[in-house]
Amino acid sequence: SDLFLKDALQKAFGNIGCLVDVAESAEDGLRILESHHFDIIIADIDLSGIDGLEFFNQAGSNSRHALKVVIAGYGDIDPESTAFEYGIDLIFEKPFALTTVLDALTGHFTGRGHHVRTG
Repeated sequence: SDLFLKDALQKAFGNIGCLVDVAESAEDGLRILESHHFDIIIADIDLSGIDGLEFFNQAGSNSRHALKVVIAGYGDIDPESTAFEYGIDLIFEKPFALTTVLDALTGHFTGRGHHVRTG
């Protein structure tokens, strides 16, 4: 389930020395972005309220320097056009192995003290 995925991502990034914040909704995530900087922001496309794409759209300059990652169900979005339109860097289609995400993202930072947002 998505709750399991969120918990698994939180634990996995924590285990490699990242500081992780978890938002309970896109709206909550937008509020947190107003006062915190993140190296990586992960959003599920299928959020209650505004979806993951609109989340990144509204995040705007608050997410400018972050690596933007979307988790989507198969066929949810057209990866090429969507990534360009919303400035998304990576798209992972469910189902996927947790190690796939970790391997792809850990190359974008080194050491400790990095923030990862999951939402």
